[in-house]
Amino acid sequence: MKCLNCGHENLPDAKYCSECGLPLNNAYSNKENDSAPFDTSLDAGESKNNQEDVIVSRNRMDLYHNRQQEKAVLTDEMNDKVETVHIDNKDHRASINQGGYGWKKIIGFSLIFLGIISLFMVYRLNFSKAAVEEQFIKAIEKNDYLKAAAVVRTPITEKLWTDLDVKRTIEHYQDADIDFPYLLQKGDLSTGIQWQGNKLAKTEKMGNFMLIFPKYAINLYPFPVQLSLSNEYRDLKIVSKDQSTQSVDSKGGIQIEPRIQNVMIQYNYQGKTEEVWFDLDYSKLEEHRHKLSLVPVTNTLTVDKALLGVRPDLPFQVNSFNIDGQDYSQSQIQLSGFAGQIFEVSLKANYNGQELQTETIPVKLVNKTRITLDYSNDQKLREQIKQAELK
Repeated sequence: MKCLNCGHENLPDAKYCSECGLPLNNAYSNKENDSAPFDTSLDAGESKNNQEDVIVSRNRMDLYHNRQQEKAVLTDEMNDKVETVHIDNKDHRASINQGGYGWKKIIGFSLIFLGIISLFMVYRLNFSKAAVEEQFIKAIEKNDYLKAAAVVRTPITEKLWTDLDVKRTIEHYQDADIDFPYLLQKGDLSTGIQWQGNKLAKTEKMGNFMLIFPKYAINLYPFPVQLSLSNEYRDLKIVSKDQSTQSVDSKGGIQIEPRIQNVMIQYNYQGKTEEVWFDLDYSKLEEHRHKLSLVPVTNTLTVDKALLGVRPDLPFQVNSFNIDGQDYSQSQIQLSGFAGQIFEVSLKANYNGQELQTETIPVKLVNKTRITLDYSNDQKLREQIKQAELK
C-alpha cells in the first residue's frame, strides 16, 4: 500500500507508513492541501478504536521526529569528529614539516661552520705568519728554493720570485760574505734578519686572505746603490728585466733586489739617450751598497800569448776584434766607457798560418789603463791551437 503523505510503498495489510508513521487510510498530504496540518479532532460518532489509532499515530510521528533529530545530532557529531581528525592530521603534518625544516637549518648552519673552519685551517697552514716563516726557513735549510720562492715578495716589483731567483740571491749573499742560512737560524724573521746593522729579510703583511685574514710573506730587502756620475747627465734611470725601472731622483733612492745580476743605466747626454750595462759584483759591496760609476774610463785590450796557450816560437798575430757584434779590423783596440760597463768581446787571429776564432766573453771596464783578455776556458780555441801546431 502506498503512503499518500511520503509515497513510500508499504505492505498490503499495513495500517501505518513505515517511513513517515502516518495512517495509510488518512490523506494527510495531497495535492489540494499539501501544507494543511493533520486533523486530530474526533467526531462525536467515532469509536474508541479510532481514538486509539489517532493517539498511536501521534506517538509514531513523535517517535519519527525524535529519531530524525537524533540522526541530525549524530550526523553533526560525526562531522565534528571528522573535522577534528582532519585538523589534527593537518596539524600533525605541519608539525612534521616544521621539524624537517628545522633539521635543514641545522645541517645548513653546520656546513657553513665547517666551511669557515676549513678556510681558517687553510690560512693557518699556508698564509699565517708562523706558517710562512717555518716554510721559508726549512726550504732554505734543504735548498728547496722553489718552496722558498713561493713565500717571497719584494715591494719594488710585482714580478713573482722563482727558484732561480732565490738561488741567485743566496749566491750573491755568499759573494758578499753573508751566511744567510746561519743568520736565519740565529735571528728572528718577525723582527728582521740583519747583517752589519742592515736588514736582509723580514716577515711582513702582503695583502689579505679571503679579505678577512692578514696574509704574510718574506720580504728580501734590496741593496741601495751609490752612483758616481757627471753633472752633465740628465734623466738617469736604472733598468732591469727583473724589477721596475727607477729614476735616480726617485724618493728613497735607487735600490736593487738581491736576485739582480746586471742593470742598465739610461741617461741623456747633450740631447742624446745613452744606455750602459753594468755587471753587479756583490763581492765589492761597500757599506751594504752597490757602487756604480758613470766616470769615463778608457781601457786598452791586450792578449797574453801565455794565457792564450800559444807557443812563443810560432807566429801569432791578432787580425780583428768584435765588440758587441761589430767588427774592428785592427790588432789593438781601446774601449771607452764607464767603470763597470760591460762589453761582449771576441777576436780573430792567425796562428802558424791557421785562423783562430775565439768565443765571446764579457769584458768589464775598470779604473785602469789595460785589460788582459782571458780565453783560457775556451775549449774550441784549444782545439784550433792544437790543429795549428800540427802543421
